[in-house]
Amino acid sequence: MYIQNKNGEIDTYSCTFHPPASKSDIERLESEIGINIPLDYRNFLETCNGCSLFDHTLYGGENITSVALMFSESS
Repeated sequence: MYIQNKNGEIDTYSCTFHPPASKSDIERLESEIGINIPLDYRNFLETCNGCSLFDHTLYGGENITSVALMFSESS
């Protein structure tokens, strides 16, 4: 996607959505953190297990971590 900045320059950005989390991954996360995930966040994970929003080649973007990545970082 193209976004125009305040100086009138147009930059290219992208959004990437990960494949859905499995039910077992979500249950493992709930077990690890000791609480049930809110329904809206569970629906998000079942739709796309994390995403990268507004990625720019120089500036990066906003990352929403996947369930699998949460476990790989804590190991």
